[in-house]
Amino acid sequence: IWWHKDEWYNFKDVKDGLHVLMNLDEKSYQGGKMGDQHPISWTQSYDGGKVFYTGLGHTDESYDEPEFQKHLIGGILSVLPKKK
Repeated sequence: IWWHKDEWYNFKDVKDGLHVLMNLDEKSYQGGKMGDQHPISWTQSYDGGKVFYTGLGHTDESYDEPEFQKHLIGGILSVLPKKK
């Protein structure tokens, strides 16, 4: 868990089957409309593969944050095919 300033999205249709990696605490900003379950990063199966999505990273400063870098690397690694 870390504090991160960004532009936050409200999602209209969050599909079943998401593996949520991170929920957003709507008490930490104004404008949240999704409640306690506000996914902001997830993986999901899609068309025979896996997809990683993150709603973070709208500022240049984000990419200098070690925690955000770990988040990106971890998300990418989690969807890569495993070595046999």
